[in-house]
Formats: sequence, structure tokens, C-alpha cells
Amino acid sequence: MLFYDFLILSGMPWGVVLGVFYYKLLPLDMKYLTYFFILTLLFEIGADYRMIVEHKNNLPFYHTMTLFQFVFLSLYLRHNIPNEKVQRLIMYIIIFVLFLELLLIFTWQPLHQSPSWIRLITRLLLLYWILLYLKSLLSKKELEPLMQLPTFWVCLGVMVHFMSFLQVGLMRYMISYNRQMALSWYHFSIWFDLAFYLICTYALGLTIIQVRRRFN
Repeated sequence: MLFYDFLILSGMPWGVVLGVFYYKLLPLDMKYLTYFFILTLLFEIGADYRMIVEHKNNLPFYHTMTLFQFVFLSLYLRHNIPNEKVQRLIMYIIIFVLFLELLLIFTWQPLHQSPSWIRLITRLLLLYWILLYLKSLLSKKELEPLMQLPTFWVCLGVMVHFMSFLQVGLMRYMISYNRQMALSWYHFSIWFDLAFYLICTYALGLTIIQVRRRFN
């Protein structure tokens, strides 16, 4: 297995192990995060197997993984935004994005191409959900220490992950005209992916510690 394939996979199992082992203790939002970890790991393994072993195009895995990641991160943030209108909006947007991806697959961006359009759209939406969550923190009468809020850490992880945002817009162009540059940018972006998974794992661990303290 290539170094970067191992690197991206190394950040996920910790979240899977914590989420599965303490599943019964977890609140609903952290169960969504556990599903996120499990499915992401499975899709990454499937994509690596298809590329490294079968030597075939693995981009269909990333089309599907992008959707599942968006759905479970949106459900996670929806659970933590105390606004019923926003919660309904997020559910409508999730359904809209699923239909939009089907439209893109059969028109501008089929499964054998990088899912740059749906990645761009879903990342913008997730950033908007994060802003709504941070706004809800400011509207609280009693302020809570940010470092003790697991959701704050998840939001931080998502924003770190999206620091490689240019990858979304440039990847399709680079794959078509400069594959070596595309590969270099992909390797660079993996470090942000790793940071994202580790930060979300920390948020999961922080939740487990807080829940166990309540029961003791």
C-alpha cells in the first residue's frame, strides 16, 4: 500500500473503535459521527482496493462517500443547532443534494470523473451549517467554554479539512491537463484529511469522557 493511502486510512480506525465500543453511551449526534467514521473507512478501503489491486477507476467510491459524509455531518450539525426552521431546512437540503448528485452524474459529471461539483456544493453548505451553529453559541445567555464543547471541535475539524478547498475547484482541471500536479495537490490535501479525522476523534473521546463523568 502506498504511503499516502496508509496515511489517510490511519486517521479513521480510532474513531470507529471509540464509536463502536462506547456506542450505547453516545448521544444521537455522536452516533451520527460514528456512522460517518465507519462508512468513510469502508469507502476508502474499497477505493484503495479498486485502484491498487484491480487497477480500475475508483472515483465512483468518492462520489458515494461525498454524499454519505455530507448527510451524516449535516445530521450531526442539525442536532446541535437549536432552531427548528434551520433543522427543517437542513433536512430539505439533504434531500435536494441527493437528487442534485443524480442529476450531475447523468449530465455534467459522471461517476468516472472526480466529484468536484458535488464536493464544492456540499462543503459550502457544511460551512454554512457551521456558521449557524457558531451563531447559536453567541445567542446563549450562559456562555460555555469552547474547548469543552465536542461540537466546536468537530466544526474546527471540518474547517481544517476545508483548508484544502482549492482542491475541489482545481482537481478536475489538473487531472485533465497536469496529472503530476494533481497528484501532488492530492498528497498535500491528505494531511488536512488526517487532521480532520483526528480532531473529530478527539471530539468523540471528549464526549465519552463527559458522559462517563455524568454516570459516576
